[in-house]
Amino acid sequence: MTNAPIESHPRNGLLVIWALALAAIHISLVGYFEPFEWLSSSIPITGVDFDTHAEQTFRVLEGLQGWGKSWVYDVRLQAGFPNGTIFDADNKLWELWTYCFVAAGATPAVAYNSFVFLAHFLIVPWVYASARTFRFPPERALMAATLASALWLFDSYAHWFWWIGTVAYIFAAYFYLLPLALFYRFCTDGKLWRLAIVTVLLALAHLLHPYSFFVLAFPMLVLYLRALRSFGWKQHCAIAVMIVGVVAANAYWLMVAIQHWHYVLNSAFFGQSHPGFLLADFFNVVIDPSTTGYLGTRAGFRWLALVATFGTLWLWRRERDDRFVLFASALACMFVLAYVAPMLIPPVRQIQPYRFVASASFLAVFPAAELFHRLWEQRAALLALPLARIAAALSCVLGLQHLAGDVLYFMPDVLPLLPEVREAPFALTGTGFGPHLRYRHPLPKTIDLTLDRWIDQHADEGRIAVTDWTGERFAWSTRAQILGGFVDLNLEHARAHPIRWVDHAVPNAEQLSRYIDTYAVKYFVVRFGDFGLPALSELVSFHARIADAQVYRAHAPASYFFTGSGTVRASTNRIAVSGSTADQPVELKYHWHEALVCKPGCRVERVRTDLDAVGFIRIPAPHPSDFTIENSYRF
Repeated sequence: MTNAPIESHPRNGLLVIWALALAAIHISLVGYFEPFEWLSSSIPITGVDFDTHAEQTFRVLEGLQGWGKSWVYDVRLQAGFPNGTIFDADNKLWELWTYCFVAAGATPAVAYNSFVFLAHFLIVPWVYASARTFRFPPERALMAATLASALWLFDSYAHWFWWIGTVAYIFAAYFYLLPLALFYRFCTDGKLWRLAIVTVLLALAHLLHPYSFFVLAFPMLVLYLRALRSFGWKQHCAIAVMIVGVVAANAYWLMVAIQHWHYVLNSAFFGQSHPGFLLADFFNVVIDPSTTGYLGTRAGFRWLALVATFGTLWLWRRERDDRFVLFASALACMFVLAYVAPMLIPPVRQIQPYRFVASASFLAVFPAAELFHRLWEQRAALLALPLARIAAALSCVLGLQHLAGDVLYFMPDVLPLLPEVREAPFALTGTGFGPHLRYRHPLPKTIDLTLDRWIDQHADEGRIAVTDWTGERFAWSTRAQILGGFVDLNLEHARAHPIRWVDHAVPNAEQLSRYIDTYAVKYFVVRFGDFGLPALSELVSFHARIADAQVYRAHAPASYFFTGSGTVRASTNRIAVSGSTADQPVELKYHWHEALVCKPGCRVERVRTDLDAVGFIRIPAPHPSDFTIENSYRF
């Protein structure tokens, strides 16, 4: 008896080819936008929000390695800042990922950068796995993964997020898909092993970004209510355990955040929207870049998925497909959050609601793939009439033209400059567009660190105020104490940012004088505009032009003492004072914090001032001539 060879179905071979081609193209395009050299770089990916998250990650890494705590009193930012408490709530998994890889032997920069590539690479297999869990056959799952890849790379909103450094949120915008799919399956068959996986994935999703709750809560509640009568006591108890498990996994940072909640300010700066954005998105019109990103709106793949989704939902409703309720409720929730809720429910503005457009877009790839596959299967019947073939051809040509324009917007380097305007100040590419930013990251070796080195050399002369969002770059790359960084920091410590000191205006002489004195400023680093400094020559003078920045030097000597004297040496979680006068109180230009203690034989008091709501540190007399102020982690 001989074994007959097993014949593979031709379709299976085509699916394998499709999957391999998709993986190769996706990886290649990621390499185009995000050079793989970053995976061996000695510095983290830098620029805009990347610098914010790098500074947060490296301070938390210090806290975990040095004190076993997930936050620190950061003396290198905003005159003493509780880093790792609230402002980094969208960075927790990135921090833990970096910590684990550093513990395994990687350098901090490589560990940090690898998380970015994880987000880039995981989307294709993650969406495929989610589609299969949603009960889509392999060909439709591959179609969904293909569309998700196109959205990730060429939808302007998704591209803007990962290019600017808001990697964790756009990662979370598709990460939630698999736990939602598994919970859907659990609600249909009640198998507890599915819920165990859901619990782990939900814990990770909320560590990745807390806004995962707003994406998942409503559709999961709808699924649970539908399955309520079919569940036994084991299923109900298992769901309670799931909720407790997710909260417990996030409790380490939630408890710290609650303890610091009294510092929180308004967060409704970005992602604010109204129904008019729906029309603007459809016509690729930018009406508020603080909402949709500082780039041209390119939403062709997004609308392809969303419009196709409406068709599938109509079909599913007629066919009584149980997935209709899930997808309809989830998409309706996210559309209401993104386009309507900010007008009706003011507190929603605090979660930057337009962000949920990205989550809706990635969910839409599944029903869209369903419709595309059905159209392909029924193409013969649909194209039976000549007029139908003409309409289909026109739709394909015009659609391809539109989508190709979206792709070329992000890849201008593949097109030559037009010869006749090569020397013109606004040289055109072959797309007909004028020059715009290349939304890709440069090679690590091309990053200019001249300014970083200069700041590090002058770190001991006083604080350095940076009048734009790049301040956190120097807080992780140098020893300096920096005032600046993310301009719209939503904690009271933001008062120390030069822009926030004057409420996004230009300072007058009195304001600048008080700012220099309050925060012991020695240098100003200005990269955009001049912050009005040339007109205030009685207080500051131009010092040097370094790289793309102008540096101004304050005339007044920088002192970290309001009252008292001595020498101050500050490092993470510690301020050491030596040579002070024991019978005189000492007031320091560092933000007060509840957990700070003074050793030996001294105590910390809070100096309240109308200049800064947080207040500063006071050590009442008598005290030792030499003492240290440390983070006790006790409240």
